[in-house]
Amino acid sequence: MTGKVAAASVRRLAEQTYQKKTPAFTDAPIAQPAAPATGNTDWTPEEQALLQRVHGVAPRQFLEAVKQAKGPRMFVAGNETLALRNLANRGVFDDDTLNVLVDYVLRDRDSLNQAYLDSVANAWLKAGVNSPQSALLAIRDYQTKAANRKPRSRKPARQEQVPAWLKQRTAPASPQQPAVSKAKLAEQMAKLKALQEKGGTQS
Repeated sequence: MTGKVAAASVRRLAEQTYQKKTPAFTDAPIAQPAAPATGNTDWTPEEQALLQRVHGVAPRQFLEAVKQAKGPRMFVAGNETLALRNLANRGVFDDDTLNVLVDYVLRDRDSLNQAYLDSVANAWLKAGVNSPQSALLAIRDYQTKAANRKPRSRKPARQEQVPAWLKQRTAPASPQQPAVSKAKLAEQMAKLKALQEKGGTQS
């Protein structure tokens, strides 16, 4: 009617259309395979709870839940949704594994970042992660290596060789030197006094 485009409305419409085409980001959870038994491995109670929590939940919905758990007033930013969607569209992980990835990244961070998300995803792919369980094993392995990693010792500062002439200049005075200097000073003062008595002329 006005000939102007409402940018906010266009973005909202595009988001809704994209969500319809991308089931992983709809509010309704998509069909997932049955959750595998978690009692065969020595999972901690926290890991067992996480495996149950991530199962059958759409990544977008899981991301919102994690943010709400960190802070009731926190929200999912547009760049976070985009980063998660870009990774989901690659098809390298199923939804449950993506949810484990989201939980892992947000443990120490307040938001998702495309570069860091891709970095962790590539590390997991290199380690052969293909399920939520293998993702937890990869996290364990990384944490064990990080705990056993020795802190780097700082290299000692390089010491330059001091030339002999500089050593002579900076060599500490011997204990006898002050006494000699005092004797010379007394001798010069006596000469100066004698000159003054003779009228300031030197023979």
